[in-house]
Amino acid sequence: MKKLIQIIVIAISVNTANAQWSQFGTGPVINTMLVTGTYPSNMIYLGLNNDGVVYSANYGTSWTGTSMNNYWLPTTASAFSIVQSGSKIIAGTDFGIFVSGGPTCSYWTKIYAGGVSGTEIYSLAASGSKVFAGTEYGIYVSNSNGVNWSSCLSFSPPNIVNCIVIDGINIYAGTTDGFYCSIDNGINWTLSTGVNNVRSIVTIDSLILVATPNGIYRSVNNGVTWSGSNTGISNAYVTSLAINGQNIYAGSLGYGAFASVDSGNTWSPFNNGLSTSALYIPIIVSEGQWLYAGTGDGVWRTSAYIGINELGNRNLGVSIYPNPSTNKIYFKNLKIDNSTALTIENIYGEKIIFTELTAPEINISNLPPSIYLVKIQNKDGLSLLKFLKE
Repeated sequence: MKKLIQIIVIAISVNTANAQWSQFGTGPVINTMLVTGTYPSNMIYLGLNNDGVVYSANYGTSWTGTSMNNYWLPTTASAFSIVQSGSKIIAGTDFGIFVSGGPTCSYWTKIYAGGVSGTEIYSLAASGSKVFAGTEYGIYVSNSNGVNWSSCLSFSPPNIVNCIVIDGINIYAGTTDGFYCSIDNGINWTLSTGVNNVRSIVTIDSLILVATPNGIYRSVNNGVTWSGSNTGISNAYVTSLAINGQNIYAGSLGYGAFASVDSGNTWSPFNNGLSTSALYIPIIVSEGQWLYAGTGDGVWRTSAYIGINELGNRNLGVSIYPNPSTNKIYFKNLKIDNSTALTIENIYGEKIIFTELTAPEINISNLPPSIYLVKIQNKDGLSLLKFLKE
């Protein structure tokens, strides 16, 4: 086979032509949002600035204030975080933690135990009965659906915990000072100062993405080292990240929403239908087939389905089959010539295969199960595809 030398410049975009945002709730500034996919099904909870917690049981047609607003908190209270733990709804506020035993939050119990009373609760994360809470003084953990708490990480001086993510026994926390990682369920913690002011965290396999005022950063070694991941999203203050399948979404202040279909390597604007005020997005949430955004102009929703636009000088019209596959993939409608080049990259953007194609097929049996990006280029143009190796 003759040596193939090429420089390929590729633009990746997101196919959002059929994805349109629609507004279904207005009101005060939204700090946080919880959308429940199981019991209580299809409930939407909003944590509001200076207005506590409200919920909707009809996809935002109407909203109901909860008893927290009427009995426990002054009217100026703000709810910064909301999670579900079992059948309980837990809210973190500027007056501590409140736990409700039912989906309509008809009664809240203020938690006084374990040091979480009377302090701002900026973040919450729940998995089963285990709940973590982030404050400016440290991180607290509950193994009883938010009823009893104990400290698992203390800060001096104060260091606001903006977000917490539970990924099995790995716990990640984004703070003003940096990124904290625990690989033993929150017993021991390691600080990474490669990023700071981390606003949101998502994980895909061993890939970690974080949102910051300076864009998005990625790590493949539990936060030991970081690299920028801002192609298409430069200069944006990124507030929030969400995942739906292998698609990743980002909310920003003033630039709206962005979407990535290649594990955060590249980003495309995702703002069809959003008002100018709605481009201010403090929180973005994915649940089921829907993507929700809490904005400066209320709550908006759109389909979470997006796909890759196949770009090039001229699209080759190629498709992959079977997809998913285990041994071989075939390229339908591909015309082979002496310049046809194939590149396969993993979800981290690392080049796995680079070869000249002599037949419309390639053996993938040695690849580990994952999603892969395929680039095919010849003198007629370029196709960009995805496949799943099972």
